[in-house]
Amino acid sequence: MDSLKFLLISSLISASTSLQQDIQAKLGADVTLQCQIFTDEIISVLKWSRADLNTDGYVYFYRNKRFYENYQHPSFHGRVKLRDPEMKDGDVSVILKNVTFNDTGIYECHIAVRNPVRSKRAHTEISHFINLTVTGETHENMKLVKTGDGNMEEVVEVETRTDQMVVPAVCAAAAVTVIVITAGFVAMWRFKRKKQQHMEADNQQLAAATPLPTLRSQMAAVRLLLFLPLAYVSAALQLGLQAKLGDDVTLHCQIITDERISVLKWSRADLNTDGYVYFYRNKRSYENYQHPSFHGRVKLRDPEMKDGDVSLILKNVTFNDAGIYECHIAVRNPVRSKRVHTEISHFINLTVTGEVHKKTCWRITSWKEKMLMETLRLNRLKHRLS
Repeated sequence: MDSLKFLLISSLISASTSLQQDIQAKLGADVTLQCQIFTDEIISVLKWSRADLNTDGYVYFYRNKRFYENYQHPSFHGRVKLRDPEMKDGDVSVILKNVTFNDTGIYECHIAVRNPVRSKRAHTEISHFINLTVTGETHENMKLVKTGDGNMEEVVEVETRTDQMVVPAVCAAAAVTVIVITAGFVAMWRFKRKKQQHMEADNQQLAAATPLPTLRSQMAAVRLLLFLPLAYVSAALQLGLQAKLGDDVTLHCQIITDERISVLKWSRADLNTDGYVYFYRNKRSYENYQHPSFHGRVKLRDPEMKDGDVSLILKNVTFNDAGIYECHIAVRNPVRSKRVHTEISHFINLTVTGEVHKKTCWRITSWKEKMLMETLRLNRLKHRLS
């Protein structure tokens, strides 16, 4: 009878060993790894382990009615305990406290039972497997990295979205533009009113109190206030551009100014440490500053950069060319000091596809075109007055 009972128990246990239980736990929670054997035999050995940690220690080790903490892996010290210390009804489940992403893995519950009636050497060994997955709200930004000593370490990956950077910049630039342009028009109105008073005044002393050079300086300052916000607005805008794989694409960039372009840098944020897309300084380009993937594939649309056209032609585009390109321009007034210059940036988001797409871009509305043309006219007038 005992032999028949033993055979039945062994058959049930063997069937259970082929199953694997999948459970999920939230980061920081306590999770129960369930394991139970239905037998009246004495549990002589209980080993909770994980395959990737076997060489360093067990999750939990029990033998001959006592727990051996010195056999335990350091990462589980003080975090694992039996749900029922007396293991009634064969319950050998363990509670794992404060789970982390490093606790993810396949756990094995290995049990050795012995029949007290039979020989001490006669025993049965059973294994049960549990696949634990740890999830949490921050799991999308974290990954496990294997360190030099074989342990797994949690690393947080931070992503910076382009729209989170561009939108605040556009709003800030727009606010600055409204304030500065309003102040500029107020100053212009005051200047014209003061000039009219000088022209209509009969008193020569009143006319001499504000000489013409002073008026010209004020006019130049007002025009400069109007020009700077436009430059900042153009720096905050980003153009969207699509190109078909293998095509030649033009990255448009133009500055409306009579000042001389001293430096031109076409770059891409993810390639800045390795080189530029195109680098120009003091009337010549520097190929040795160029990233290797762009050698022989980029050129200026207008080598003379007439009318401030610094657009770039990129030949035979590939999927690796997709990204956000920055056109950075430094202009200098030849009449003023060499140290006085203006820097402007323009951004283009290039997308490379395998299908035919129409090129899309943002067109400056009519009132902005008029404002830019008026700025150019005032800038030319400034040079003549200076």
